[in-house]
Amino acid sequence: MGIHVKRIEKEFMLKTLLDRDIPVIVHGDRKQAGFFITQYSDSEIFLRPKDNPVVEFIKNEAVRLFGSIDTTYVTLSSTVLRRDDKSLIIENTDNFCKNPERKYERINTKNMKVSFKLKGNTIELNFPKTDTFAIIEEPPKSDLFDATSIADLIKSFKEHLGKISTNNTIVMFREKPPSTPEENLITRIGKILWIPDTKGELPGENSPLSQLVISQNEFTRFFESTGVAQDLVHSEIASLLYKKHKNNIVAEIYCPILYHEYAIGYIHAANDKPADKAFGIDLIHYTYQFSKVLSYSLEKHGYFKQKSGGAVNYQEPIIDISGSGLLFATQSQDIDNKLTMLDDMDIMVTINEKKIVIGSRVMRKFKDLSTFYFAVQFLRISDADFRFLFEYLYGKIFTKKDEVSWEGGSPPPPV
Repeated sequence: MGIHVKRIEKEFMLKTLLDRDIPVIVHGDRKQAGFFITQYSDSEIFLRPKDNPVVEFIKNEAVRLFGSIDTTYVTLSSTVLRRDDKSLIIENTDNFCKNPERKYERINTKNMKVSFKLKGNTIELNFPKTDTFAIIEEPPKSDLFDATSIADLIKSFKEHLGKISTNNTIVMFREKPPSTPEENLITRIGKILWIPDTKGELPGENSPLSQLVISQNEFTRFFESTGVAQDLVHSEIASLLYKKHKNNIVAEIYCPILYHEYAIGYIHAANDKPADKAFGIDLIHYTYQFSKVLSYSLEKHGYFKQKSGGAVNYQEPIIDISGSGLLFATQSQDIDNKLTMLDDMDIMVTINEKKIVIGSRVMRKFKDLSTFYFAVQFLRISDADFRFLFEYLYGKIFTKKDEVSWEGGSPPPPV
């Protein structure tokens, strides 16, 4: 939040912003715009738009004002009182701080809830862990997939793939851990390695399938994490594709089979005849859906014998949320008893029917009358889910500037 500013210092800062005509930025509900302070009183602050067209703020909308005086960054939490053709008038509140200490701005939520499970001791499964958490749900009825029988499910899948690929197989990691670069890559990231054409390039960051498939940049970061020098990464990727092409592999897919935080195996399909077509988007969606149905079917038929039971599901209202954490409230004494400081858990946030699972840690808890509050910090979230969450909360694309700056564009606090 930063350092709370008392009345006399606040008056000085507002006067400086006014007298020096220093631009400020006002953030609203998924919108922001530049302004100049034209006048203020004990109860109101008048703002003149910096640009046209004017961003529309509405009466009673919660807003945050950000500005900087030389190297001092300030922020004010307020509410829109009214607006006219020339001014935006916001409440002059006591919620005035300097030197923000949060990585990302907190957003008050409307009817948003967080879901999580609390349980006893968990027995680790004998599978490699991945950076992506998979939600296991009963699949909708489908003519393509029938989860009633695992044997029939796999048989229909292989028959379908046999029509569009020359080789296909399902590999499980129960006895054989990942060893090849491709296996380690999909296990670490938890997304599909899609090589539509070995003579071309891997999908880019802006691919319409970016939430499902591994991008060129993710491939690059993976190689760097294994110790490959940065200036050699692209040649390593080119060499891998060249070897595949030399072996007459035209197109290839490695689709991980995910179960909660584990990669339990993968689906592999390849075309190894020069005349064969490249793999298209339809196959990506097909293998992805099959992997989800297979995980559900395996759980249903007792494949994961080591998984402990006794989990209790909870769903509680979110008070506010940022790109790095959230605050939720509950009146459950059971949650207060079970959840302690520095406890780690996986939480799920649902936004427009999209479910985001985030590895989190309880950093603060407090009580107000009969309500318990828990502040959790995000520890593990996929790149695709983080970018989706950031865009939803702030109404803009995540950029390099957002990565290196803190709340309101301020520099990181000194270490």
